[in-house]
Amino acid sequence: MHKGIKGVVAKSVGTSNFVNAIAVKLRIPIKETKVGFKNFRPYLLQTSKERAIVAFEESDGISGYNHTLEKDAIFGLLLSLEMMAATGLNLGEYLKELMDIYGYYYPDRSGISVDKSLIGKPLIEKLASITDFYKIGSSIKMAGNERTIKDVITTDGIKLVFDDGSWLMIRPSGTEPKVRFYIEARTESEKAAVSRLPKK
Repeated sequence: MHKGIKGVVAKSVGTSNFVNAIAVKLRIPIKETKVGFKNFRPYLLQTSKERAIVAFEESDGISGYNHTLEKDAIFGLLLSLEMMAATGLNLGEYLKELMDIYGYYYPDRSGISVDKSLIGKPLIEKLASITDFYKIGSSIKMAGNERTIKDVITTDGIKLVFDDGSWLMIRPSGTEPKVRFYIEARTESEKAAVSRLPKK
């Protein structure tokens, strides 16, 4: 926005949808990839037709336009300092200003260990059965509130996006016998409720 660079926002599917809300209002295309920084490479290449202004993931890896194809924490720090210099606000104040404009989002994540026999394809197949129960248009009660599934994303695991913008994602770890859970609510008080879907 401040630099006027044209391109796309690249983010992993398990990353906060706060950036989606900002990108939609600013008419910037969003590219959601599988979890793993290597999946941003096509968007970070100088020859890319859909070149990323910034690319980042839920585990805080970040890079950007004309920068390295790998995640770089120093780049993220320098970008934060530039934000403060450009806006005259500290990061907390700037985040509050952005949330007041684009909406409030509260992400969290956790995981559980699974039997080693479920690693790979058996676990992926087991998780895929979730879509038999939770389809677009299905209603779910959470903390006394009715939520409708607006979208089901299967880019990497299963991500259920609800009509208020909150979501739940379940995916197998690619490196260990674990299932990862990612959630995002629109209020702090609803954060825990998003993770407690009724059992079928």
